[in-house]
Formats: sequence, structure tokens, C-alpha cells
Amino acid sequence: MLAVTLLFVVTKFCVATGALTTIVPSQGTCRHGWINFHDSCYLFSHTVLSWPEAEEACKIIHSDLATVQTQEEVRFLKSYLNGIHAANYPAFGYWINGNDLEVNKEWQWSSIQKPMNYTDWGPGEPSNHANEDCLLLWGAFHFKMGDYYCYVRRNYICQQKTPVVPNANLLDGWISFG
Repeated sequence: MLAVTLLFVVTKFCVATGALTTIVPSQGTCRHGWINFHDSCYLFSHTVLSWPEAEEACKIIHSDLATVQTQEEVRFLKSYLNGIHAANYPAFGYWINGNDLEVNKEWQWSSIQKPMNYTDWGPGEPSNHANEDCLLLWGAFHFKMGDYYCYVRRNYICQQKTPVVPNANLLDGWISFG
């Protein structure tokens, strides 16, 4: 009842005084379990799926397999993965977004349909063995990129833009509680 009364008072105040201003969006925070880096949130899976299954699993949670477009992004991912796997257990690798499924040896980011403009291939990669068409951050290469068989089950990394939320602190004359 208090919330309804408060809403009524706030609405009446805004209408009566004309003090309502535009809410300015600000950078939000990632959901629980996701890691923030710049304008993206990353989820490092604890389950293993094939590349197509991982792609679908990310879409179900409104994200895509991670797309790595800068050296800074690849450093972040490698640093995080090397940190969590250094003492715990070795990792085979993590699926990310790239593949050459449409045209062999022409690697692209599937979620944005653009050629891979930045790569960090491991030694001898991409090896282009028969049917190695999906992109993996290889644990054996300290999480450098490698091509691998899409149907093999591996961990994966989902990525989504950091949510933009209204910033209530920027409203004229308003104070944030809590």
C-alpha cells in the first residue's frame, strides 16, 4: 500500500511541477555468474557441448558465443582462463564464435557474419584438417586459437553486451535510497 501511495505522490509531483526529466542511460552490471570486461559480459561454461550446441545454449540465454575482435579482448580471455585453470585442472579448450563452415579456410564470426579481423592462432593453427571448422581457445596452447571438430564436446564462452540501465541519480532533484 505504501508503494502505491508513493507512486501516486511521485506521479502527482512530476505532473504538477513539470520536473520530470529524461532518464540518462548508464552502463549496467552483468548478471550473477557473468564476468564484465569493457562493454560486454562473459559467461565461462562449466558444461561441455559441441560447437552447434554451445551456440544454441548461448542464444537461449540471449547471448552469442564470444567474438574476439581485439588483442585486448583476447588478453582478457586468456588471462581469465589461465587463472582459473592454472591450479585447478587442465582444460581442453573453450568454443568461441568463429568458424569456416561456409567456405573452407575463410574464417568468420558467425553471429555478426564478418571475417575474423583479429586472430591469435596457436602453433600450426589453423591446421585445416578435414572437418576442423570451428574455433576453439586451446588449453594446451595457453588458450590461443585453433580449429577443431565442431561435434566434439568442449566448454564454451557466451558473450552479451553489458545491459544499459536508467541512471536514476541523474534526475534533477531526486535522491537515490538503498
